[in-house]
Amino acid sequence: MENKKYIDKLDNNLWETKGIRFTAHSRLMTKGRLSNITNGILSSYLIIFGLLSVYNLVDENTIDSNIVAFGITSISILVLLFNQIEIAHDYRVRGLSFHTCALEISVLLRELKVFKESINGSPNKSELEPAFCERVNREYAQILAKYENHKTLDYNKFKLQDLKYFKVCSLQAIKYWLVYYLDIYWLYLSLIISPIIIVFFFFMKVSE
Repeated sequence: MENKKYIDKLDNNLWETKGIRFTAHSRLMTKGRLSNITNGILSSYLIIFGLLSVYNLVDENTIDSNIVAFGITSISILVLLFNQIEIAHDYRVRGLSFHTCALEISVLLRELKVFKESINGSPNKSELEPAFCERVNREYAQILAKYENHKTLDYNKFKLQDLKYFKVCSLQAIKYWLVYYLDIYWLYLSLIISPIIIVFFFFMKVSE
């Protein structure tokens, strides 16, 4: 009975870890795409602001050209810093690593399920199960040791797939959803929107 409970627990652990690693893969790949988009938009801002001076679209009587030059230089530094930070995160490579991990665990999970089916009702079940579980658990630990660990928010996002099974209440579900998507989007949306807001209020103040 204890062996049966252990093999079922191992089955569940493999299933959860596989799902969580696929969730982590999705999160990191999305952040990688958003990072590229944000970098492109910030670079576009630099070109647009630079063209203001090139085509003499800035009224020097109301706006000091040095302020425009300072703004362009500041954004250039921010874009450079942003690129360095994003390169260090290496979202694509890390995302693919989580995907590979999930696939390797999937192989173990299928093997475990086949084994459970094959020994169902077998008289040698009590002899075969411990050795099999020990091998699978060892291989499972070796797989996990090769890869980066997922975040808690990945596990919480995975639990949203079946609220009843994981006993997640509505308030918890909302919290998990917000934390997960804020982690993905808040930085990039802030970087994209903030220059527009700053420029808008700047011109509003100048026009007064």
